[in-house]
Amino acid sequence: MTHVLRFLFCLFLGLTALQANPVSEMYFQGMKAYGDQDYKKSIKIFKKILKKYPNASDLGRVQAQLGMAYEATRKYKKAVDAYDIIFKKYMAYENPEAILEREFKIGEKYAKGELKSVLGIDFASSNKTAVDIFDRVVKNAPFGPYAEEAMLNAIRILLDDEKYQDMEAKIKLFKKTYQGSKRLDEVLYLDAYSYYLQSKQEDYDQTKTRESIEKLGAYLEKFPQGQFYEKASTYAHELKDKESGQDFKTAEFYRKQNNLPAAKKYLENIRQKFPNTEWADRATIQLAEIGHVTEHEKEKT
Repeated sequence: MTHVLRFLFCLFLGLTALQANPVSEMYFQGMKAYGDQDYKKSIKIFKKILKKYPNASDLGRVQAQLGMAYEATRKYKKAVDAYDIIFKKYMAYENPEAILEREFKIGEKYAKGELKSVLGIDFASSNKTAVDIFDRVVKNAPFGPYAEEAMLNAIRILLDDEKYQDMEAKIKLFKKTYQGSKRLDEVLYLDAYSYYLQSKQEDYDQTKTRESIEKLGAYLEKFPQGQFYEKASTYAHELKDKESGQDFKTAEFYRKQNNLPAAKKYLENIRQKFPNTEWADRATIQLAEIGHVTEHEKEKT
């Protein structure tokens, strides 16, 4: 009997508080609609509270529920917009990490293409939205639990989309902001790998090839036990072979033009920069032949 009386007394106090606080009453109605899966009604109520009572306390919770209601109706962009407001207007919200997690997971949905069939979004648009959401996660909490992974995800997407300039900008920011990150291994590898991919598009200009060799070398030196060491080593070997081969062809061209000093310059460069390659051995033979030709020419004069 005592428990019943206590329950009725608490209920009376709760109802009295609701009647005295219209915001609480409306919030209770919104939560009831949300619980009944009447999300459109709950959205309408939460938006009304935020508009009608902008100075009420604990509006961060109302804003969060608005975002969740949007999520429930698969209006993910509106959900992220709603969550963003918490970090701009309701900094005292009690559980910001939960909101960051929700934003991050929505970003993952777009990144994985999970919403393509649901919402009819093409991959290009989906990737663009994913990068935008991951950028928001980083902006909302630069040193929060999801910031590093969010930025890394954005870098991965930009690499897949061949948006190398945007990717490079984020990599510079990552290296500057998260110097001791365990994810730096992958970030530096992706940086070098992006240059490797760009070098494949070159015909005569070897700029990206040389830059890629430098970046791959820097990765191999910094992470001798790195998870991408084997791949990086293979790409570095391939590019060194490509550059030395190109230099050898250039040397042959100059030799045919009887421009022996120029040919010698390229051959010596091969021996110096790529000593343990097949091209270095061939360059040694060519240099010996050039030396023999030069001596023969001197004897004639």
